[in-house]
Amino acid sequence: MLLHFRLHYLFVWIMFFMACDKTPRETTVNGVVLDKITGQPIPGASIAFQISLNSDLPPNIDYEDIITNVNGGFSFSNTKPIRIHDIQKIGYLPKGSKPGIPVVVQEEVNYFEIFMTPMDGVLKLNLVNQSNFLDTLYIGIYSPSQKEEYEISNGVMLRQQFVVSELTSINSAINLASEDSIGIYWGFTSLPFDIKDLPFHDYVSVTRNDTTSFTISF
Repeated sequence: MLLHFRLHYLFVWIMFFMACDKTPRETTVNGVVLDKITGQPIPGASIAFQISLNSDLPPNIDYEDIITNVNGGFSFSNTKPIRIHDIQKIGYLPKGSKPGIPVVVQEEVNYFEIFMTPMDGVLKLNLVNQSNFLDTLYIGIYSPSQKEEYEISNGVMLRQQFVVSELTSINSAINLASEDSIGIYWGFTSLPFDIKDLPFHDYVSVTRNDTTSFTISF
């Protein structure tokens, strides 16, 4: 009877300490970043993890960048709540929209395959000044794929002012995702907040591993 009482007492204390132990378990995110077209791994991609610091005073979040290895793989662990903020790599559309960023399950081991869209086409802008009085052109480039992958960008790939001397021309090359309906907007006054408010526009589709030319004469 005495032994039974002691075992019961010990069990109660064990349960008490387990209930009092509020130490969060570690969250781990393992994965690989892949080319959406070829399926090949993407080394050197930068994955920004957002870390919640659970603080009432700013800053209450922190960020840590993880670079994918030669096999496109990555791993990150933390005892604080974490999420993937965005993923970037030169030559690919940045990835940061909620539908394309996997949700991290906290205090568990997660594994994700993340696909990035290559900017595998080139748009060549030919700007030809045929006038004797205009020399400044304002151009905005819109990509639906950019909007989908990185919503905060509003799909804007380019907002730029070009100065083209009278009776001359200049060229500008822009890397874009292929098979995308690219919107080209331009005007002669100033760049509005929304590039689609520019008075002139046209649409083109760039070809994979090729250059598509578009000429604006003014």
